[in-house]
Amino acid sequence: MLLETLERLLERPHMPQAWLILGPRGVGKRTLCEGIAARLSQGLALTASLESSSNAMYARSFVLPRKASLQALHAFKQQMMRTSLSGGWKIGTLLDVHELGPHCIHALLKLIENPPVNTLFLLTSSAPVMATLRSRCFPITMAPLTSTQLNHICPDLPEDPLFLSWCGGCIGRAYGLLESRSFLQQTWDLLMQARFGPPVLPKAWLEVASRSLDLFEEILVLWFCHQSKQAISVYPRVLRLEYLQKDLFSLLRQSQVYHLDFDFLFANLYHSIASFFSEDKSCMPALSM
Repeated sequence: MLLETLERLLERPHMPQAWLILGPRGVGKRTLCEGIAARLSQGLALTASLESSSNAMYARSFVLPRKASLQALHAFKQQMMRTSLSGGWKIGTLLDVHELGPHCIHALLKLIENPPVNTLFLLTSSAPVMATLRSRCFPITMAPLTSTQLNHICPDLPEDPLFLSWCGGCIGRAYGLLESRSFLQQTWDLLMQARFGPPVLPKAWLEVASRSLDLFEEILVLWFCHQSKQAISVYPRVLRLEYLQKDLFSLLRQSQVYHLDFDFLFANLYHSIASFFSEDKSCMPALSM
């Protein structure tokens, strides 16, 4: 449905020259931008363009990377303002515009308010953007896929419900997590073991965890959701789990501010979980997997 809508939009004689593509990280916003660039450069149908975009190069396609500086934005603007000798489309892709600073946003507004002829700006964002920027763009929302859709598009992904819940319906995230699947499973197993006492943390796991703190936090959130669901019938236990979650995430925030040793950090986290369950052993049967 989305591709059909975009195909009709691309065929309009006076289509918008600035599009804002919204959606969670990993849902496929950049891939869609590449497909649109291929569609305008090669005249292919959008579906075919998406299939060929990963290996294609476009002479009139310019990409501004994430967290670009004001200087980089000015250089990008100069490229987009130049006249194309062939008279074809020029496509400017700006990734994660929600991460741009206010000065960059102001410069970007001036650029898209008066775009050159045959110029298309494709902006992506995985978070809310300024209303002034959004009002000057044609919004396109990419919703996460269902587990069935994800398995249909990516048949090589595992059908494990836990893995699919981590993916959040995003193809890019799914393939990123697939590379870290052993870490995901090992982290979950260690958290479950911590209910019976502080587990021994393997050195190889600690090395990966120290480089994947964001992923560890997401696993921790899902683990707490799982435990709270198991204990939903006993309200005091749910409250204690919430307090424990706040304490652990406070420790994670402190580790980033004060640069705590990762071995010390993870040992403390798992020790806190073990202490929580040892104080109330009566909750163990209710909190089984």
